[in-house]
Amino acid sequence: MSESTDKDEKKGSVLKDAIKQIRKQDTLPKYNAREKLIKKGQLTGDPLVDMFLGEEISEAVYQVLQLRYTESRRTYVEACLLATEDTEQVAEILDVDQEVVDIYRQVYYDIEGLDRLSKLRMIEVVKDEREQQLKLWAVSQGVDFIAWRLGTVPKVNPVEGLTSIYSDCFFKAKEAFYNANTADASKEGLRWAKQATDVARLLKAWVNDADEATQDINIALKEITGEDLEFPKLEDLGDEEVDPLDMSMDIEEVDPDFDSVEDLDKES
Repeated sequence: MSESTDKDEKKGSVLKDAIKQIRKQDTLPKYNAREKLIKKGQLTGDPLVDMFLGEEISEAVYQVLQLRYTESRRTYVEACLLATEDTEQVAEILDVDQEVVDIYRQVYYDIEGLDRLSKLRMIEVVKDEREQQLKLWAVSQGVDFIAWRLGTVPKVNPVEGLTSIYSDCFFKAKEAFYNANTADASKEGLRWAKQATDVARLLKAWVNDADEATQDINIALKEITGEDLEFPKLEDLGDEEVDPLDMSMDIEEVDPDFDSVEDLDKES
């Protein structure tokens, strides 16, 4: 066998080993390592773990357990944490203490520093369709969208708002044109293209004459019927209460076992 052939085989072997390693590592981030330690019921020396295993449960810990074991609360707090790392802002939106959000994140949903694709990987394995959609919205639209869903009215600069709407219409038109159904795609694409043109006109008018643009916007808002908008209701997310102290819930995600606090990737 020639020397060049040996080198080629070695290169191929290195590539295969790299691919195997990547596939082996394609598991969910270790976002709930401390929760696994808590479920083992053994004191570890980690204050965040041990505070759950004391003889008495503090008010803060009880509120964290309420977030974790009530479906609607868990979904919204995790959606917020996917959208921002600012736990003070999350606490304000959810109307809970920041300490509670901080503890929840570090024990049950420690995703700080994850890149966007890693967050999408986590959302990908969510089985509940409504929860998955809300979390996708959180990543794509930001925490202000979640705040709006919960009844807060975020301050939006009119020009920035119109620019965002124009961008949505523009790309929705492109998306429609690339649809496999040619006939429907053409109609849908033209409809969104017209919307983009109308918004562009409003945007230009706002820059040139804010008063006139405001009048046009008010007229346009009166014509909105909401037929194209479909959001799941809050109650549809479920509100089934679970005993907060019941640690027997199964974790469906495949993660390595943790035997001690030294196994944590991150320091508290």
